[in-house]
Amino acid sequence: MAIAKKDIGQLLMSKGVLKPEDYRTALEVQKQTTQSLDRVLVDMGFVDENLVLEAKAQSLGVNFVNLRTARIDESAARRMPATFWNGTMPCPSGSRGTVWSWRWQIPRTSWPWMTCA
Repeated sequence: MAIAKKDIGQLLMSKGVLKPEDYRTALEVQKQTTQSLDRVLVDMGFVDENLVLEAKAQSLGVNFVNLRTARIDESAARRMPATFWNGTMPCPSGSRGTVWSWRWQIPRTSWPWMTCA
């Protein structure tokens, strides 16, 4: 069964982050290029890329997680088997208060900066 996608521009306007005139301008530019509407909206500076990503997720009916601000529970991440990460393994690289930074280990690598200590 196919998922009906909602129009990104309409969603952004309904959230009040895109002006109708900017939407119309972006549509005109998009018709003259091979770029997607969301790329045009971002490139023209009408909306922030994260807002577009959130709207895309909403249009598809999935949750959006901003990995720059999401907090991952360290104990939960450590319980995940390495195979879950498709050949990579998350490694905590530091924390600022309760927010942890993560890097990804590639197994059997010769690069020391790519391994967990």
